[in-house]
Amino acid sequence: MWQLCKYPGCTVTHRDEEKDLCQKKHGKAGKVSQRTIRNDRVLDWQAIRMAYTGSQSRLTWVEREIVAGMTLASGGTVSTCKALLGGYEPRGDKVEKLTKTGRIALERLHLA
Repeated sequence: MWQLCKYPGCTVTHRDEEKDLCQKKHGKAGKVSQRTIRNDRVLDWQAIRMAYTGSQSRLTWVEREIVAGMTLASGGTVSTCKALLGGYEPRGDKVEKLTKTGRIALERLHLA
């Protein structure tokens, strides 16, 4: 049976027996990918709010980055993001961009 890779942003279609190769390529065996769902291009603000407040929630990679940005914008660190999002760790120049996005999201959710 053929299926689309579930890794965020990947558009590879593979057979079931090839799934392990794709998982190894993306490092998909970790916690982050287990809690990430396929991007449906719809922002679920309720799920974002729940994840930000500490509830376990499965998010798309975009929603996960918004929550990371909200955490950084409210004074959290990269380590806080990693603990809150089950292993997701923003790196490098993404931290500053996510912080700006997080400020906007906090205002939208009236949490700022």
